[in-house]
Amino acid sequence: MAHKTRIDVLVRDEGTIAQLIPLTAAARNWIEDNCNTESWQWLGDALCIEPRYAVAVTEGLRENGYTVAQA
Repeated sequence: MAHKTRIDVLVRDEGTIAQLIPLTAAARNWIEDNCNTESWQWLGDALCIEPRYAVAVTEGLRENGYTVAQA
């Protein structure tokens, strides 16, 4: 039986905007606790931010044990 890695956050690079899509409640809580976001930055379940900020956020997620994957 193959081991499946749980993905906590999916990142979609849309060019001028990066979407961070938390797939677990813990990942969403981490983003909410560690990122200053406004309600208008959330498109459904995706946090929409500049790609340069996405790098720092995904590094922070990984440093705290979350699995991040590129869409």
